[in-house]
Amino acid sequence: MNEIVSILSAVLNRPIRYVDIPDERWIEAVKDRVNRHAVEHLSSLWRFFRTSGIRKGESGFRVSETIERLTGAGPQTLEQFFRMNVESFDKIRPSA
Repeated sequence: MNEIVSILSAVLNRPIRYVDIPDERWIEAVKDRVNRHAVEHLSSLWRFFRTSGIRKGESGFRVSETIERLTGAGPQTLEQFFRMNVESFDKIRPSA
């Protein structure tokens, strides 16, 4: 999570702070903006990241060659994704 926050902070050129919240609170906050399938998928994904014990670079998080083989292009990095969608993330401002 610290790496994700660091990348987003750099892209937005402002400090971003990660706050761990219960899954139920996150689901409640996004359920009207994200489709049900995506909410279920992302909830499971974040739970896996928090509880797997696997660290970046270990086999559980290795990006395979499959994406490039199927699409003809390498996988997009998180930084690339944030930069391509910066206007969506820049709308999010901390609450006072």
